[in-house]
Amino acid sequence: MSNRHLALLLTLFFAAQALAQAPEPTPQRFQELEAQSRAIKAEVLDLEAELSALEQDIRYPAQTRWTVFVTAEDSNEADLSQIQLQVAGRVVASHQYSDEEQKALRDGGAHRLYIGSMNAGEHPVSVRYVGKDGNETFNGDTAFVMAKPAGPQLLELHWQPEADESMRLGHKSFADTP
Repeated sequence: MSNRHLALLLTLFFAAQALAQAPEPTPQRFQELEAQSRAIKAEVLDLEAELSALEQDIRYPAQTRWTVFVTAEDSNEADLSQIQLQVAGRVVASHQYSDEEQKALRDGGAHRLYIGSMNAGEHPVSVRYVGKDGNETFNGDTAFVMAKPAGPQLLELHWQPEADESMRLGHKSFADTP
């Protein structure tokens, strides 16, 4: 157990002990306890974020880390409904977008579709997608060879509904640097 975890547990213990011995509650006392509670929650969230980052570094070492994001242009033409990512013929990720997620993509958001490990070298990648334009649904796919250098790498899959059918889902790869 780390020192931060121990400090958090001790803080919670002493807060509980103080509550047990506290005189009649007052509005000021409630405000103080609420402030303490918010501070503890913030510290727990910070610890969770640190733990998540450490877990990611252990599971996906920087030399082989590969992250795939999906973005979209702000357009009323067509929405991305589903996407499936394959590497070397194996499905590694798929996602079906809700109306809220589609709106978030149109508003400039990015969806992390996949994070994993990929050795340096060339890898065949194919992406299948389903788009929806009003009541019309259409399917498409794109395939390319991913040249991954050593070190963390990002791949952006960019939905461009107003482009020609063969260009609706573009891709761009770049180094993942802090």
